[in-house]
Amino acid sequence: MIYDVEVHGYRSLLSAKISLKPGLNVLVGANGSGKTNLINFFDFLTALLTDGVPSAFERAGGAAHAFSMESMRDEEPTLQFTIRGTPQLGVTGVFRGAEEPRVPYTSYEYDCTIKYNKALRVVFVARERVSLLGSGVVPFVVTRETVVSHSDQAASRVDFQTQDVDLYRYLGRIIYPKDDRAAGERLAASVSPHWPLLAHLEHEHQIFAAVSLSLVSLASINVRPEAARRSTSISDLSMLRDDGAGLVSVLYRLKRGQYYPVNRRRFTTSIPQNNQRAIFKSILNWVSEVNPDITDIETSPNNDDATLSADVLMNLDGQQRKFAFRKISDGTVKWLALVTALFAAPAYGAIEEPENFLDPRMQEIFVKLVRDRLISADRVFLVSTHSESLLNLCTPDELLVFRFDRFGTTARRPNNQAELRAVLKSSRFGLGHYYRVGAVDA
Repeated sequence: MIYDVEVHGYRSLLSAKISLKPGLNVLVGANGSGKTNLINFFDFLTALLTDGVPSAFERAGGAAHAFSMESMRDEEPTLQFTIRGTPQLGVTGVFRGAEEPRVPYTSYEYDCTIKYNKALRVVFVARERVSLLGSGVVPFVVTRETVVSHSDQAASRVDFQTQDVDLYRYLGRIIYPKDDRAAGERLAASVSPHWPLLAHLEHEHQIFAAVSLSLVSLASINVRPEAARRSTSISDLSMLRDDGAGLVSVLYRLKRGQYYPVNRRRFTTSIPQNNQRAIFKSILNWVSEVNPDITDIETSPNNDDATLSADVLMNLDGQQRKFAFRKISDGTVKWLALVTALFAAPAYGAIEEPENFLDPRMQEIFVKLVRDRLISADRVFLVSTHSESLLNLCTPDELLVFRFDRFGTTARRPNNQAELRAVLKSSRFGLGHYYRVGAVDA
């Protein structure tokens, strides 16, 4: 779970410091205040750790759109960010060592600096620090520095600062074990200036994979009904994509206890078969909350073309009727994909303006679902909105109020939370009304 983020030099986030809380974090503010930029930053971070620097900047629209306008005026534009959180434990994957040492670390701090060398027209990871932290233990810190010379050659240096001899020796044994150099030298020789060091370390020990998974946990989901409805290949990975593609495959495997969720980092979370079927039932129950006529979702394979398809069963006038997925309304398909993401795809943690496809009744159910599902799981979910009806369902401590001035974007919790709570108890108006009339002090 990410609980603190500092961003310097990404679009309007010139020097933004934002604290997040488990459960719902509702981003409000005027158009252009930076709400979308924060959500886009987490998508940028996900692409950076998943596919490297070129992919991250391509997703952001290029260097000129990712670096702030102020930074682009510099000789060497710079984007720097620091993120603090807790590792997402309980993941499995292919690690190089057979016997990983147990580690006492319960939180992390990830610091990264990306630079744009205008002379060489190259964007690269210039500095990076991964700090593993725990109560009563000395931090395990890995730092990386990279310099790109005018000959277009990159030189990196990797250092370890630790008293955790077991983990350090373990890393030294498994990273090119036939090389006599220290672990830092070996990593420096192999890491690319276009890739974060963490993307290398996450395959060496589960603790680094857990940090990486935490960092990509706030990617946004933006469901396109035509993608969510699409039949998927039987061989398709069990992964719900950010446009909703893969939904049929996830539902098919959940219902049969064959769901092995693979996220962008290709690590999986083991879910017992009975739990998988319970998750499917929960998804169906929450879908029935918004459309009580829906009684089941059937998914089946077509062996002729090796695809999976879905049908929705509905009770209409006392009779069970089956409808192909393509005939279900856009709002219902989007709702089904969103609920599935909340229950079975922890890689997604943000959505922009859900009021665009959720009516007021669905908004009420959505807020209830996020609270019930995510706070107990110690997960964060970001929602940007302009909807007064959605804000009326929120509590003052869930708001993050964004503003933009000459110093860039700021985001703060309301200063008058206690006063707002007292007013809401005795008023027939909701929080959205008081935000609209300017009574929320941030």
